[in-house]
Amino acid sequence: MKEFESNQELLEFAVNFAQTDISALREGDWLNLKEDIWSFLRGPISGNEAVVLPGSSGILESRSEAETLQKEMYSLLSEVVDTPERNLEPQRHQISFDLEVGFSREVAAKLSAGDAPWFFVHGAQRDRMLLNLFFLLMKESTEKIRRCDASDCKRIFYRVRKQKFCSVRCQSRESARRFRLKWGADKQSESNHKNYKNRVEKSRGRPTRVARRTRRGK
Repeated sequence: MKEFESNQELLEFAVNFAQTDISALREGDWLNLKEDIWSFLRGPISGNEAVVLPGSSGILESRSEAETLQKEMYSLLSEVVDTPERNLEPQRHQISFDLEVGFSREVAAKLSAGDAPWFFVHGAQRDRMLLNLFFLLMKESTEKIRRCDASDCKRIFYRVRKQKFCSVRCQSRESARRFRLKWGADKQSESNHKNYKNRVEKSRGRPTRVARRTRRGK
């Protein structure tokens, strides 16, 4: 079971979980993932405001339930990534919750040095996962959630340092594609220059030095 020490680690897990191929997981990996989901629900998301602690009911039992949850989380994360920073039009999601909320000041006094109220949420893991993701996206910077720069990928990933691609494979494939495009353009340029030089020399009846014209965009 993973032990999440920060909200950013929780966000990274959410991004990866939303794109995991659940159907391809071996049984042991599927059980490990369910434990990681439970750890996700018990992770950070604390501060001076209200803190939500998960209840223990409504554990994901099937892979199909997890795949449904993935689609909802991916839809929300995609909106965060693709919505322009200056867009003032709110993005609305039709997501319903079925949660039971409780409160205990006695537990709050034991768990918090401040006066922040502690709320307890009981409900299905699907509902609590989405609720936690909403809190994370409201509290934390989403700058590191990016879409892969590879033209044939566009997968969402959690950026490390100045990372532009979701994987080394995508980075290598995109570099090869750009090299082929550049090489093809250079080859065509060389052929055009050679044909132009031949026409000039034919019209003048002698060898002629023809300067290259600067290509656009260079």
